[in-house]
Formats: sequence, C-alpha cells, structure tokens
Amino acid sequence: MQTTKQKDRFTLHWRVLSKRETNVLKGVFILLILLHNFFHVFPGWAIENEFVFERSRFDFFRNSIRGSGFLDAVGLLFSYFGHYGVQIFIFLSAYGLSRSYRNKEIKYWQFLKNRLSKIYPTFFLAVLLYLAIVIVSTKSFNHPDLYLRSLLRLSFLSNLVPGESLRLVGPWWFYSMIVQFYLVFPLLRRLFDKYGAPPLIVLSLFGFVLKLLFNNTLEQEGLLINTTVLGFLPIFAFGIILAKENKILMPWWPFAIALLLFYFGNFSQLGWVFIPISFVVVMLYAYVFLKRFFHSKTIALARLFLFIGGISMYIYAVNGFLRHPFVHAVLKTNSIYFKLLLTFCFVLFVVVVALLLRATERFYFRITSRGNKGDKLQPLK
Repeated sequence: MQTTKQKDRFTLHWRVLSKRETNVLKGVFILLILLHNFFHVFPGWAIENEFVFERSRFDFFRNSIRGSGFLDAVGLLFSYFGHYGVQIFIFLSAYGLSRSYRNKEIKYWQFLKNRLSKIYPTFFLAVLLYLAIVIVSTKSFNHPDLYLRSLLRLSFLSNLVPGESLRLVGPWWFYSMIVQFYLVFPLLRRLFDKYGAPPLIVLSLFGFVLKLLFNNTLEQEGLLINTTVLGFLPIFAFGIILAKENKILMPWWPFAIALLLFYFGNFSQLGWVFIPISFVVVMLYAYVFLKRFFHSKTIALARLFLFIGGISMYIYAVNGFLRHPFVHAVLKTNSIYFKLLLTFCFVLFVVVVALLLRATERFYFRITSRGNKGDKLQPLK
C-alpha cells in the first residue's frame, strides 16, 4: 500500500509560472523548433502534419524510422514532431499576457503599441539581415520580388494573401499570427472577465470545426488556417483560462486523454485537429512532474535552457535563413560524426547571430530612448 508521502510525491499541482520557469520552457522548445526547421528541409523529410493532414506522412515517418541510423532517427523525429514546440510559445503568449494584465484595464491602442514595439524591431532587423545576405551572396540588388515580399512580411498581412504564408522565410508566418492575436486579445480577455470560460470554450470549438471542415479547401486556395489566429484559438483560450489559477490539482485523467488524442491524431483528420492542444497539455504535465525532481537553479542543463530561452525571440527570427549552408554541408558527408558536428555548429552559429541581433536591437533602443528618458522601450524577454 502506498504511503501518504508516496502519494504526495506523484500528486501534481499547477502553480503560477515564474518568469524563470517560462524562460526554461522557451529554451527547451525553441531548440525543438530550431532542429525541426533544420532537419525538415532535408530531401524527403518535409513530413510534418503542421498545416494540413496527410496520413501518408505519418506512415512514411513510422516506416522510415524503423532500422534507420542514429542521425536519421533523430532527424526524422525532429522533422515530424519538432514543429509542435510552436504550440508552447503560443500558450505562453496567452498565459503571460493574461497574467501581466490580470486585474488591469487594457487600453486598446496603447496595448497594441506596446506589443508591436516589443516584436517589430527584432523582426525588422532580421528582415534587413536576410536581405543583406541575399544581396551579398548574389552580388546583385536586382531582387524586386524579394523586396515586395519583405514589405508584405513586415506588414503582418502575408498569411492573409493566398500562397504567401510560407514564402521568403517559412518560420516567419508566426509574426503575422501573433499580431492577429494581439488584435483580439483585449476582446478575449473582456469576454473571459465578464462571462468566464464558456465564451472561450465556444470559440475553441469553432476553431476545431473550422479546421475540420475548411482546412483542406482553403489550403488548395493557398490559405493556411494554421498560420492565422483562427488555427490556435483553443490554445489561446487555454492560456487565458489557466492564467487565472494560482494553484489547482492536476488529476492524471486529462493527461491520459491528451496523450491518446495526440497519438490517434496522427491517423485521421478528425483527431489531427486536437493534436496542438493535446500536445500542450501533455508537455505541461511533463514539466510539472519533472519539476518535482529537478530544480532549475541547480541543474546545469536547466541553466542552459534558461539562457537559450532568454534569446528565443532572436533565435526564432534568424534560424530559418541561416540553415541552408549547414544542410548542404551535412548532405555532402557520409560521416555521422561530422554530421553531428555540423548540426551542433549550426545551433551554435544561430545562437551567436541571435546574440548579435539582440545587441543591435538594444543599441537601437538606447538611441531611440535618449530623447525620452523614463520611457525606454525594452525588448521582449
């Protein structure tokens, strides 16, 4: 028979995420995203069911990973599953904003100004860096389509234009989507404050039905629901609802249901629409459970994740256009050790560029704040 102490050891409670814990989570899942973006551009490895569902992709993944070598197995795992790390960032965005504005009045235009001022400089500098790389590598300024698409990206409207959601630099679709969330967050918060969870649950159900009925049709027209705020309504709603709670008991049955939904979501379109929210639930349970045994202040790996999480915004901004030379180098060698070394060098290179981007942004903030002391903008952490 289990003692009370043994039962308590495996009884989970949700408690408010601290800024340190949030950065640890960001560090873990930005690496997941980073390695997904690296491996999924290998020939034949774009097998993820991220924006549309195809059962054949999961079948290919299962058949390919059996008997594959170590690096191939790692690459296939990140290629197929790594993009789900984005769901954690979406949850943390809703959760963090809701905690920040808890019991506070949201002044709509000031709110939008504050949010855009935190992401736009980083994104703008990343676009400039990408343009500079293209111009230098081609030794030409004659790229009219590139400049037009860059302007479209910077307008945050690219995910509303058919065929443009993933153009230029694929991972940049996130910026348009998160700005759309900023546009509707005050309304979602107001609904939640006035009526509680039911309106957000209804919106979540609307999001599920929308993807189930119209995702494939819209994809054929060049529009991807999962690059817009509509594709992530359940996760945004979950973050807003959970942010109200300081401490709640976490029974094991939601974890079991989420795990089953995540698994069976790989076999059908109906199940696939529930994978994002089920992944978030599974990962939060895993985090709360592991936190019982490891402390982020004493574990070196946790401190590494804390550092990576602190620059996650910059890593996300640049990794998409820095990967290709390393991918080509990996494909040219048969040595598994050299492939692993090149993969590590890619991650290290992205971290260095991200740090340089952060330093450039901070320099920009210092310049723009000189004339307005006391109102200095700080980059998003």
